[in-house]
Amino acid sequence: MNSLIRMTKQYPQIDLEAVLKQESTRYFQTRLIKDLRKNKDTIEHAILLKNFDLPVVKRVRALLAVLYIIRCNLFHGDKRYGSRADDEVVSKAADVLQSILSIIHGKTSYYPTAQYRSE
Repeated sequence: MNSLIRMTKQYPQIDLEAVLKQESTRYFQTRLIKDLRKNKDTIEHAILLKNFDLPVVKRVRALLAVLYIIRCNLFHGDKRYGSRADDEVVSKAADVLQSILSIIHGKTSYYPTAQYRSE
């Protein structure tokens, strides 16, 4: 997480504000995720994401924390393939990660990932 923040200082052309404006990121402003490790949800992170008066770095850290919680839930906890709600959360998280990677690698366009479909 901190390496991404350091990278934005080293390369100011990396525009993380663009990530914060995307629909997939805005989804996590209202969609709370249960953090199974701490037995609470992401409401504090959602509040930070919604606060446009905060510095971009603080909001990006909140977003990355939400993505990490989703990752932990997916690999160690309660996210299930085939659950419509879980599929939506994972799909939105993948879109956010794809946009971050595209920006870091200097791509000018953003291609959202395909919607995960259970079979």
